Amino acid sequence: NWTFVNNINGPRPAGLCGMRVVNDSVVVIAGRVRAPAYFMKTTNSGLNWVSKDMSQYNYSLIDCYFFNPDSGFAIGGVDTTPVSKAQILFTSDGGNNWVIKATGSTTGEWCWKINFPSRNIGYVSIQNNNDSGSVRFYKTIDGGMVWEEKLFLPTYFFEQGVGFLNPNTGWIGGDTNTYATTDGGESWYADTYIRYLNKIRFINDSIGFAGGDRVYKYSSDTTVGIIQISTEIPSGFSLGQNYPNPFNPST
Repeated sequence: NWTFVNNINGPRPAGLCGMRVVNDSVVVIAGRVRAPAYFMKTTNSGLNWVSKDMSQYNYSLIDCYFFNPDSGFAIGGVDTTPVSKAQILFTSDGGNNWVIKATGSTTGEWCWKINFPSRNIGYVSIQNNNDSGSVRFYKTIDGGMVWEEKLFLPTYFFEQGVGFLNPNTGWIGGDTNTYATTDGGESWYADTYIRYLNKIRFINDSIGFAGGDRVYKYSSDTTVGIIQISTEIPSGFSLGQNYPNPFNPST
């Protein structure tokens, strides 16, 4: 069941494109693809929303990604087509203020989708609206502080969705084809199973979903090396202290 959201503090956006659920209270939304650019946020599970006009930064916003309630990215384009350029924005105060982290080198483009398979490694797809030329994507290896434009395909392709299962294995698609990589985007090969890929979201390292001309599901359910070592039933459990403490970057 769905209910209409009418409790928006600020100007009502003309459209919304990308959403990120940060935790059980905070959700952020970016839009819209062909302007005007707005950023929306709730901190009480959707009971109330705050809308911010982002036209001082970007002409359009298409997607967003937040690590926590304070730090995150919003992506889109600067100026109208055919002179638009892809641009990535970053905030460290929950969306009140934004700084530019990357601006594209080619006109007629904008960022489409953003994905972080790990805290440090992230990818952004760049849509080419020129119907000609090569296509690229953005990659970061330092949590989004620096973004590098990398070649995706040397010939024109209408690029949209991007999603990575882990830092090295991922997919970029659009048009009728999808391409896959297993080396972090250094090389790509055709993977035509998914058509008109617009977005990929992985729930964990075993399950993911993609939206295109239909809904696709990724699953990795191969059983490897299960050996019965006992028939006893545990009477309880114990959770020991993690080591080292403090730990970096994960435990």
